[in-house]
Amino acid sequence: MILGASGNFGNQSLGPKKTRQQLDQEAADREAAQQKAQAEALLAPIRAQAAAQARALKAKEDAAKYNEAVQYAQQQAQTGNQEARQQIQSYNQEQQAQDAAAQQTQQTSMQSGAQAAVGGSGFNPAAAAKQSFANIGMGGGASMINQAPQAVRATPPANQTGAASNKFTLPSASGINFGGF
Repeated sequence: MILGASGNFGNQSLGPKKTRQQLDQEAADREAAQQKAQAEALLAPIRAQAAAQARALKAKEDAAKYNEAVQYAQQQAQTGNQEARQQIQSYNQEQQAQDAAAQQTQQTSMQSGAQAAVGGSGFNPAAAAKQSFANIGMGGGASMINQAPQAVRATPPANQTGAASNKFTLPSASGINFGGF
């Protein structure tokens, strides 16, 4: 058994035989793959940096668009507020005009009612004062001073002798015993 194993190692087949050209091609392919891998290794950080710059640029553009949108919204809000204020002001002016017209109508109707009550010639405060004095018997209304308090002062009070007296003098408290002490 040992005999059969001793002889034929060189004749054994290790697969199909490759030509020199095929071996050179495989070596060239391996070298190209290594160069490609080295190039990829060199380009990977550059690509990562470019991607990061692109993301930063995109974020910056997004921030700019956002700021523009915020500014536009603020301008629209200011415009809307201004329009609302103008509408409110015009409504207020309309309401004031309506109120003034209603007040004028009311005053006119009240004046015509007052004129009808006093004879149609309008209200005369002096004549009304004269009439009120005449109604209480104050002699034709020549004086605007109320004479009733003067008449009261001229009349002496009842139950008084004319001597001064102190109405607030208290009785003497000496010699009073409380509880027999």
